[in-house]
Amino acid sequence: DNNLISTMSDSEMIENPTTLKRRSSLEVVSGSQGQETPDLAEQLQERPRIGLVWQFIWFVVFHASWVLEWHGILHEQTSYFIGISMIPVSWACGILFLLSDPSNKALEVFLTVNLIVADLGNFGAPIAYELNRDSHNIPVLIGISVGAFVTFFVFWFLVSARRKIGDFSTDRLDNYVYKTVFLTGVGSLPALIYLTSETIKCLLDSNGSHYRCSGISAPQLSICSMLLLLLIARLFFVPLSSEQYSVKQVANFKNLGFKGKVQMLALAIMAVCNLILFSVMGEGGATPFMHNCMGVAMACYTLILFT
Repeated sequence: DNNLISTMSDSEMIENPTTLKRRSSLEVVSGSQGQETPDLAEQLQERPRIGLVWQFIWFVVFHASWVLEWHGILHEQTSYFIGISMIPVSWACGILFLLSDPSNKALEVFLTVNLIVADLGNFGAPIAYELNRDSHNIPVLIGISVGAFVTFFVFWFLVSARRKIGDFSTDRLDNYVYKTVFLTGVGSLPALIYLTSETIKCLLDSNGSHYRCSGISAPQLSICSMLLLLLIARLFFVPLSSEQYSVKQVANFKNLGFKGKVQMLALAIMAVCNLILFSVMGEGGATPFMHNCMGVAMACYTLILFT
């Protein structure tokens, strides 16, 4: 009987090769489907992203600063200084727009072009403003050019970091987009907007007199730059950094490593300088003391950013 069954099965296999092929192909497909089911389910799930309304608002504010700067150069001077004061707010909105849909790699070229346009617009306008003056301030022109060059590399880093963030798992990316980007980002904007509104109010009341408002605008730019740096650290450095410090380590100033101690010390000095600037800001010209505090704070920004 066993010989008969084996003979029949062999003959069926010979007479019906298509049946054997179908059976083997079904086994392969079923096996591959079993392996790809998690990936397929993850792809079918809607990717985490911020709504288009928020994206549109952030996009418009991102480009508002350099548009106002060039409008001021071509038409009215007041718009130029308003645009300068709006740079930290605009860049904060630009960063939020950059991270509003981090898993969408098709937007990378579009985002990169917008960042380059904003960089050239924000720094090209001050260069044009200085060149239009009767006496050119060469150190200022060099400083603006260096700032544009550094900002370009910062934007390049942000785009590269966005690519890494987009590769997070679905659950981690969901938590990052809705809690870290949206809640932290929107929560950081009121302080930036409030400080910027003080400068704008002074400029409008004084018909664009930069000297009368520099006592407000200079500290405002320094403080807003600090808030912008903290936002970048929260959105990029903390999620991607391999070194995570606990509150106990920071409080005790122990087990931080040399780099961590330098960063914490620079952060403390930066915070003290900007606190002093906030306490002395007011209408009138910016004093040498303000410029010194801003210089120390700027050195701390650079140290933290490049370490």
